[in-house]
Amino acid sequence: MNKLPISIVIPVSKDIKIKKCLESIKDDVEILVVLNNNPSEEVVEIVKNDKRCISVFLNTTGCNLAKAINSGVEKAKNERIFIMNSDCIFSEEILRKANNALVNFEVAKAHIVFLHTTYLELLVARVRYLHNHVFNNNKSIFCPGMAFNKKIIGELGGYLFDEDMGWGEDGDLSRRIHKANLPYIFLKEEIMHAPESLSRDLKAAFRIGRGKRIRDYKDNISLLKGIKNMFLEIVLDKKQHIRISLKNERLMVTVYLLIWKIFYFLGYFYYINSKNVSNLWIKQ
Repeated sequence: MNKLPISIVIPVSKDIKIKKCLESIKDDVEILVVLNNNPSEEVVEIVKNDKRCISVFLNTTGCNLAKAINSGVEKAKNERIFIMNSDCIFSEEILRKANNALVNFEVAKAHIVFLHTTYLELLVARVRYLHNHVFNNNKSIFCPGMAFNKKIIGELGGYLFDEDMGWGEDGDLSRRIHKANLPYIFLKEEIMHAPESLSRDLKAAFRIGRGKRIRDYKDNISLLKGIKNMFLEIVLDKKQHIRISLKNERLMVTVYLLIWKIFYFLGYFYYINSKNVSNLWIKQ
């Protein structure tokens, strides 16, 4: 089997599902596993036992996926990169298809299948599907399952993921990829995302909102203006997410989408740097 000139970067801390993720990799590729946020002994042992893996230890506390992925990308030997989550499974063809796509495109994105075993997990899966494959005219280039050529970093302001944001960094990267007019392609080949609980998903929504506020602050958007934008999005459905959901999904999926957006808003409002509280409100 010929070695594919593409490197997989997987951040992980305590998720033992990394074992199934690694087992699903059938191609001969470079695999960098970034062990961050005080990784558990069990996870470290799983990665160590897979002789294909290169362990990258990141001595930081707290979950900062942007920093973890950036560290892995920096150490990757190949120009082509595939970003994966520890709770996802590769389909048989996805790595070869992504590698081939990066010959003609700078970015390639796999299709994500969000799995579920309970009704609440179904609601989470459907809302995540909307965010990844329906909203924004199906142009969102989110992780996991994103592949790219490392040279694009130079066209994205000299950095890949914004490490200050903490969460929502892939949404920011997607925005910057489109702004830079980089050629991209969405692939039919899939990765499978493990079921996610409602509580973990809402916690993520809160953190993504907080990351959005950090990004807005860096972009000189005042908190007042940011909250106004949030009001237009949630109450007046400026982005038409609610209408799209009502048209395409069950009512309870739309109800959960509203709850998700409320947690997103709470996270956005929560982020107030006490040293710059006045600036957050008035910065233009």
